[in-house]
Amino acid sequence: MKTTYALQDEVDIAKDAAAIGRKADAINVLLENHSLADALYILTPDRTPLVGDVLVRSWGYDQTNIDFYLVTKVTSKSVQIVPIISQIVRRDEYNDYVTPTESRAIDQHELQDRPFKGKPATKRFECTRLFSDGHSYRVNFNSYSSLRLWDGTEQRQTGANYGH
Repeated sequence: MKTTYALQDEVDIAKDAAAIGRKADAINVLLENHSLADALYILTPDRTPLVGDVLVRSWGYDQTNIDFYLVTKVTSKSVQIVPIISQIVRRDEYNDYVTPTESRAIDQHELQDRPFKGKPATKRFECTRLFSDGHSYRVNFNSYSSLRLWDGTEQRQTGANYGH
């Protein structure tokens, strides 16, 4: 059985081969110890932030609050974000279901006329494979919450009469 270090070296070699256009060789290296699905997963590049991405933050103690943000600038390790106003799209007895008022990627010149509810903030991001799409990123917001790429669905938060 190979050690973790040997397997990591194998992954690094495969990624280097894929980076120079030798994906078939990269897959062959990985197939020695991985399934084809795992090999393809390993070689899929991580999703990094793009201007216009909509991010979502879920936070709260004894209640769930949802906030949306728009990425307005990207550097190699950080993003500039601005909050976006959310809208309630439906309610049930205990919950509000919200979406951002702006849900499409927008051009830089359009940013000046958007319904922002706060000032821009710069936050660090990191690529992660913990989310359902497998290759995404998260933005560290504060000590108790982070932002993730919004998947386009309604987000459930505690209703106004139950904790807000």
